[in-house]
Amino acid sequence: MNKDALNSRRLQIVELLRRRQELSVQELASTLGVTPMTIRRDFESLERLQYLVRTHGGAHASRPGLAAFAFEERRQSRSSAKEAIARLAAEQVKPGMTLSIDTGTTTLEVARAIAGVSKLKVLTWSLPIAAALYARHNVDLVLLGGNVGISSPDLSGPLTEDNLRQFRTRLAILGTDAADASGLYTTTPPCFPPRFCARHWSIGA
Repeated sequence: MNKDALNSRRLQIVELLRRRQELSVQELASTLGVTPMTIRRDFESLERLQYLVRTHGGAHASRPGLAAFAFEERRQSRSSAKEAIARLAAEQVKPGMTLSIDTGTTTLEVARAIAGVSKLKVLTWSLPIAAALYARHNVDLVLLGGNVGISSPDLSGPLTEDNLRQFRTRLAILGTDAADASGLYTTTPPCFPPRFCARHWSIGA
């Protein structure tokens, strides 16, 4: 999904779809001050980009398209800081190493930063990270199974944990929403209270 392909009005429509899940042509035309024909053309374009599915008189959200849009927004947020973190993390990755890479936009930058390191074995449960690495001949890529996330393009759940227990890695690149002296935290379900899921995915050196 290419956010740059959307004009400002279509970005507004995508944002409204994220909040309301369904929109009508007439109501949207009135809200945005354009003709219904303009909205229909916008819907047609957004359907081609898989952000929505047109219905009689309106449209409803396409879950895969909006999930990809949300992920891309997160990826572009504070991109310079994420790239700096990725460069530092990549310095810890050596040729011949086996490592696991957690889902997330910062960890995706790490995956891109290490793509040229030779003879790596990488375990991941992130679909974007798998996509970034799968064509790299120097990387032996292992994509773990699991349930596909609704709001994020990753895999999780008991199957993911069971798969991960079959491996030992030298290094784990983990994403987090917050950190303090007691550990790392995330708001991702089913970890509630939001203590970091990967804590019981930890694997020794």
